[in-house]
This record gives sequence, structure tokens and C-alpha cells, in this order.
Amino acid sequence: MKTNETRLKAILDRNSTEATLIANVQNLDLLSESGEFWLNIVRDKTYSSMHRRIAIVQYFVRHSYYAKANELGLQSLNLLPSEYLIQVLRMETGAVPAQQDNRDGRVRIYFTFDEVGKACVYLSMFPDADDAELIQSLFGAKTESSQIITDVSVGEHLVSGADITWNRWQRGQVYKYH
Repeated sequence: MKTNETRLKAILDRNSTEATLIANVQNLDLLSESGEFWLNIVRDKTYSSMHRRIAIVQYFVRHSYYAKANELGLQSLNLLPSEYLIQVLRMETGAVPAQQDNRDGRVRIYFTFDEVGKACVYLSMFPDADDAELIQSLFGAKTESSQIITDVSVGEHLVSGADITWNRWQRGQVYKYH
């Protein structure tokens, strides 16, 4: 029987296929790894775009719920401007997967490492603030921030063409293929 330790070692293997990575992250159990485990993969450009996409998704799914926004460490990723786009959502049309209270701010971050490295992260943050403050909180520029991540939903596009929607981690991965 595989343990979390065995799965995490397999996730670190640069030769892992997308199917192997997804299978391992779907079966991770209790949080035994730090958020840095995932952030180190994202920072390391010797990992494939697919590997980095899966790592950023799992970082948010497993480690951002009820975290302080300014402690997420996003500023340490040293991403190129072409690798992410952050938007504060004020007027929503269509379905937005993360739950939102009227007192929450909503942020969407697109990560694009290349054609096989696309993910979209939705975060609800409490308390709401102006757009600049929410973004500065996420990237650590506002050290006195009080924003807490109150909900997380992430979607990623797989090499196979399938899409996965992940909701925040709760004693086992919650995901849907479509």
C-alpha cells in the first residue's frame, strides 16, 4: 500500500507522466507536506510545464484554505508576467466555482506555463477590500493584511484534453473530470 511519503516522492520525479502525477495527488491523504513542497516545484523551471501546473493547483487546493493571503508566498515564485494573470472579480456573469459571502472579495488567477500548463484559481477572501489591496495581499506586498482565504476552487486543463475541477482539500481530494 502506498503511503503519502511514497506518493510525494513519485510527485517529485521529473519523469512522471501526467496520469501518474494526477493519480498520486488524488490519493494523497492527510497534509504531511508543507506548502513549500509544491512551491519549490513551481519555482524550479527544470520541471515540465505540466508538472508545475499540477504543483500550483495542489498548493492552492491543499494549503490555501483559511490561510492569510499575505502568507501564501506568491511573490517568491518569480513568475514571468506571461505566466499569470490576476483579476479581482466585481461583477460576475456565469458560474464562479468558489463560494462567496457578500463580505468576501473574489480573485481569479490564471497560470499559464505553456499550452499544457494552464490552470485557473478562484479565491474568496475575507474581508473584502479594494482591488489593489486584495492583489497586494496575495503577493505579500501588504504585510499587515487581514485577508483570509475563505474558499478555493481550481480548474486545470490536462494534456489529454480533459478538464479537472478541484475544490478545497478535505480529508481526501475532491475533484470532477469533465
